[in-house]
Amino acid sequence: MNARCQTVSHSGLCALLLLTLALAGCEGREERPQKSPLPSPDGAYVARVDILEKPCVPGFRHCWVVSFQGRSGVEVFRDTEGFPARFNVYWAWDAHGRFWLYNSDNGDVFIYAAQGDGWTRLPAPERGRSECVDTATPDRGCPPPALASVIWRLGRAR
Repeated sequence: MNARCQTVSHSGLCALLLLTLALAGCEGREERPQKSPLPSPDGAYVARVDILEKPCVPGFRHCWVVSFQGRSGVEVFRDTEGFPARFNVYWAWDAHGRFWLYNSDNGDVFIYAAQGDGWTRLPAPERGRSECVDTATPDRGCPPPALASVIWRLGRAR
């Protein structure tokens, strides 16, 4: 075999290998629930999750901060506790108008809900995969499907 044939063969193998790796890297990928700003399903609010300096947890310079704007664009709520920006957080609205936030580094899941003139942030109830993902009728205490898939895929749900 001459040198030119060996070069072509190696180039072809390299191209095939690169194509295989590219396709394998895309398999199973889904859009991450990290879109900000994110309107609520009924259009009453817009959630924002931004990386800011304040408010922030002591010892951290930047944090993820959750805020909500009403239809007029005026901010109606800003969480007074941030989530350290070195952590990864995911979020989504559910069908009940509640905003869910998942911290993949420590497994914490929170629900933000409008109540009267204000908002509350509470830890999400602990639910199993069988109650939330492996059923046609998820419990009301389950995260929205886009977020549930991330929570159980990363394996850090509580």
